[in-house]
Amino acid sequence: MKPVKFTHFADKIAKDIIDGIFAPGELLPSQHTLAAKYQLSRSCVQKVFDLLDERGLIERRPGKGIYVKSKELEAEKLESIVYFVGETQRTIPNTLDNYGLEMLWGVEEKARELGINLILRRYSPEELGNLAAIAGKIKTDGIVFSRDIPDAALGSTGAVGKSAVICGRTTDIPAIGSTAPNFVDAFMRLFGSLIENSYSNIDLFFSSAYSWADDFIALREQAGRKWGNKINFIDWSSPGIPVSTADEREHFEKVLYKTIKNKMPEIMVFASDWFAVKAIGLLSKKGIKVPDDLKIIGCYGLEFGKSSTPPLTTLRIDPRELGRKAVQMLNEMVLKKAPPTTERIPLSYLERETFKFLK
Repeated sequence: MKPVKFTHFADKIAKDIIDGIFAPGELLPSQHTLAAKYQLSRSCVQKVFDLLDERGLIERRPGKGIYVKSKELEAEKLESIVYFVGETQRTIPNTLDNYGLEMLWGVEEKARELGINLILRRYSPEELGNLAAIAGKIKTDGIVFSRDIPDAALGSTGAVGKSAVICGRTTDIPAIGSTAPNFVDAFMRLFGSLIENSYSNIDLFFSSAYSWADDFIALREQAGRKWGNKINFIDWSSPGIPVSTADEREHFEKVLYKTIKNKMPEIMVFASDWFAVKAIGLLSKKGIKVPDDLKIIGCYGLEFGKSSTPPLTTLRIDPRELGRKAVQMLNEMVLKKAPPTTERIPLSYLERETFKFLK
């Protein structure tokens, strides 16, 4: 079943609010104007506003219209939490996936539940090199940093001067808390299930240039000790090739083709849905059909995976839960003076067409 159209439109307006295209306190276009502009019914636009209201992004002012909700401080609550959002989250099209947006909703949901004021603060590229010092000067009780901010940009915790949480990744800064997916546990359980089902030739593709590299290196060590050469780890990164570039995609293609030339595995598992979907297309060019000739499993559970041909089986990360856990941790660090920890979020198995366990 395809998602209802108005939910996509609600996501678009929500993203525009988060990106600052609609500023706090700004009057939104009327239902009539939006219905005419986007060829939606008035009832559909009403449902959109109901969703935005549920997410705490708008406020209705009788006789005046609908406004973007202002993040005003309230004395009886924590002064505020500032959530730094990176530039990369602005560039993710809604048609591709809503991962970053859902993480923000999780942050906002938990903040409202705990009675915390939340201020979204988008940093500019010019601020990135001095972000820790900038954060340290903001009058607030705590900071949540988006997962796409490099560790180097944060410097030391002392520069921040307050409790901080990295939302959605691990960090080597010991005094800053972190929420991160539990990749090692999820993949160990997946490999165990595959081997129990008589699969013994499995390739896992990952890149040591990405944020989660340490997790997959640890996974390689654990899987090697337990299953030997049944799991083959393939690192597609290369020194001097930046991530998320055409050069990286070209290098990945070479690594993939070299792998199948040397030995065709039964299953390919990818640390990224994006590269899993790309692999399906590249294999098809060589006449290799998924899942008939080769089975594929991705990771992340990004929205576009269900639209691939065939739809992608994946290990899904719940971005909303990552956001909720980050705020929960920050609340405990600020109010209860709890020591910083890394909270691991479980992944779930989402079965589609590229791989199905035998029933």
